[in-house]
Amino acid sequence: MSHSTVDVGALGRLLRRWRADRGMSQLALALDAGVSQRHLSFVESGRAKPGRAVLQRLCDGLQVPLRERNEFLLAAGFAPEYPERELSAPEFAPVFDALQSMLAQQEPFPAVVVDRHWNVLMANRASERVFFPFLPDDFDPCALFPDGRRNAMRFTCHPRGLRPAIDNWPALAPLLFARLAAETRANPFDQPLQALRDEIRALLPAAAAAAAPSGAGDLPVAPLHLSRGGLEIRLFSAIASIGTPLDVTAQELRLELFFAADGESTDRVRQLAAD
Repeated sequence: MSHSTVDVGALGRLLRRWRADRGMSQLALALDAGVSQRHLSFVESGRAKPGRAVLQRLCDGLQVPLRERNEFLLAAGFAPEYPERELSAPEFAPVFDALQSMLAQQEPFPAVVVDRHWNVLMANRASERVFFPFLPDDFDPCALFPDGRRNAMRFTCHPRGLRPAIDNWPALAPLLFARLAAETRANPFDQPLQALRDEIRALLPAAAAAAAPSGAGDLPVAPLHLSRGGLEIRLFSAIASIGTPLDVTAQELRLELFFAADGESTDRVRQLAAD
């Protein structure tokens, strides 16, 4: 069996796997990609090899992230198209500088940059000043993050993290888990993300089973209401991503910006920044 035949077979398996996960028929995917169902059937069975442009349209129809698109390209015998650069790489400097600028501009309110597994890659100083006063006295980052990577989802949901100080936990927990579950569905074969979802589900069995609340009271967003030792603040967050990524790292970055949900919280955050 030739090397190209093995690659085409691998491509067919990838297509069938992703198509099954997305709940798409061959006809639906073929229509989305602008190819005949017969041609797609031949590709999936290993009897035909698509061109790069057709393969990209198939990936578009399946909403395949850039990281996994490289796997499709390799399976079809093409070179990977999307690099995965470190944040410190010279080519990444414009993006890195923009992220640093946004983190700084968000002061005195918290802001973090996370990867697709919710590991914190960058954070502004306010993230520590605002959140740390709400942590338990026995907070141990080494115990909470044994691999050395600060995971924002674990930090928020773990009983030895921020969770005991979240006053509106019953309302917020289902929303957090719903967000994580949606990301897992979008990246169905990302094992670390699935492991994180399972970890958080074990921490939040009731939240995982509950439906997300339909309303958040007097606000159009679900606030993060923190309270400990007489100190209270209410925040909400906005999540931003790179608009037109051509790099795996760039696509997977998320910038989460926190804002005060009321005037009193604004004053308290500014006081924390001044301390």
